[in-house]
Formats: sequence, C-alpha cells, structure tokens
Amino acid sequence: MSAARTRQSHAPPFIDPPGYGRHRPERTLLYQLVEQHYPAFRELRNAAERPLPDFVQREFDAYLKCGRAGAEQSQRELALVARGPPAQVRLL
Repeated sequence: MSAARTRQSHAPPFIDPPGYGRHRPERTLLYQLVEQHYPAFRELRNAAERPLPDFVQREFDAYLKCGRAGAEQSQRELALVARGPPAQVRLL
C-alpha cells in the first residue's frame, strides 16, 4: 500500500492537499534564535547610532512574520476543520 493511501488526513483536501506539508519555520533553531536575539541586536545597533540598513530590517521582520503568520494560519485552519464544511449559500 502506498504512503499516500496510508496517510490519514484530518482536514479536507482543500486545506490539507495530499503530499503537502506546511513549512514550520517557527520550530527551527534559526527562527527561535532570531526571534530571541534580533530585537536586542537591533536596539544595540540603534543605541550605538549604527542602525541596520532598512533592507536588513525588512528581511528580518518578514522572516519573523512568516513564522507567526504560519502559526496563526494553522490555528485558523484547525478552527475551520472543527466547525465542519461551510453551509451552502443560495444565490437568488
């Protein structure tokens, strides 16, 4: 029996397509280190009047937002699955 058939999904296919697994940057050591130390590093650079270039700050902020947004998205997906399929809407 193939791995696809033995896979048990708790979510509908439109939320959890077969073979897809969301990347979870918030679980990586790199993400945790950046999340923990980047704010203090940024403040130290600002206090020394040598702020990080804007593009560097944007990249770090986007990286951290990616992990947070992914965790929030996972929570929304779980809530949708728990509620079940949406009611059918009748168009007049």
